[in-house]
Amino acid sequence: MQEIETITLPYPLEEFSSIVDMRTPLEFAEDHLPGAINLPVLSNEQRVEVGTLYKQDPFAARILGARYLSINVADHLITLEKTWDRKEQPLLYCWRGGLRSRSFAHILRSVGWRARLVDGGYKSYRKFVLNDLKAQLAEPLPPFTSSAD
Repeated sequence: MQEIETITLPYPLEEFSSIVDMRTPLEFAEDHLPGAINLPVLSNEQRVEVGTLYKQDPFAARILGARYLSINVADHLITLEKTWDRKEQPLLYCWRGGLRSRSFAHILRSVGWRARLVDGGYKSYRKFVLNDLKAQLAEPLPPFTSSAD
C-alpha cells in the first residue's frame, strides 16, 4: 500500500483543488478549515454508535466503522466521479488525521487522485490557529492616532 503524504501547517492551502473535511456533519458545522467541503465517512449517529461500541470492544467497533465507511465512501465516489476531474489534488482531514481521512485517502489515491492529509487533522489546525493568534497578540500594537490629527 502506498504511503499517504501529509502536510504540516502552516502550508499554502491554495495548492489544493479541494479541502475535504471527513468529520461528521455536526463536527463540520461547529468549525472547519476555510473553504472546506464536508464528505463525512460516518454520520453523526454512526459516529456515536461506533464510539460507544469502541469502549466495550475496539475490534468490533473497527469492523462496524469500516462497514459504515465503505458504504458512505461508495456514495461519495459517485458524486466525486461527476464533479472532480482526473487531476484533482484534495487535502483531507478528520479529527486527528487518523482512520477516517487516512482510509478515504487510500481509496482516492488508488483511483488516481493525489490525496494528502493534514498531519494531526483538525486538532492540529485548531492548535495552529490558537498558537498563531497568541503570537500575533503578543506583538505590540501600533500606536493609535486620532482622526483629528
